[in-house]
Amino acid sequence: MKVAITGVLLCILTACASIERPSSPTGMAHPVNTLPTAEMLEHETDTMFPEYWKNFVTENNILGKTVIKKGMYSDGSSDDIYVDIFDQAKSTSEATDDYPGLAVAQDGYVPVASPRRSGDPYFINVNEGEGGSLYLIDHVSLEKEVVLTNYKMILKFPIANEQ
Repeated sequence: MKVAITGVLLCILTACASIERPSSPTGMAHPVNTLPTAEMLEHETDTMFPEYWKNFVTENNILGKTVIKKGMYSDGSSDDIYVDIFDQAKSTSEATDDYPGLAVAQDGYVPVASPRRSGDPYFINVNEGEGGSLYLIDHVSLEKEVVLTNYKMILKFPIANEQ
């Protein structure tokens, strides 16, 4: 099912790609009228994490950890949301193998975390630089929601005690 949906989305996105794409965060230009291929993204994601993000997650010892964020819902209820911070391999996989990573990479979005009960990952945008926002991007609509105005605010959330 995932392959079929991915194939349909890729066809739709490719058909709609009629404008010139800006160069990628690593400086590689994407061809006009095409989305970046998996091979292009794999090459670019060898160093996908920007240096400031690598420093942030390693200096704060949250790389590969899970943080707990309080979720608020429209009915006024709340619940703990467990957010897994991606390591480089998971981030690369999300950007090159899955949606929305494939669809938003050319716009500078780098997947950095994912809430466990949702398939919609959290992203930073390399165009914003250090201290930029943390976004939740819907894997179907590609709608972007600012979760934190500065990704460093994630440090306010406690680390989950996991065995």
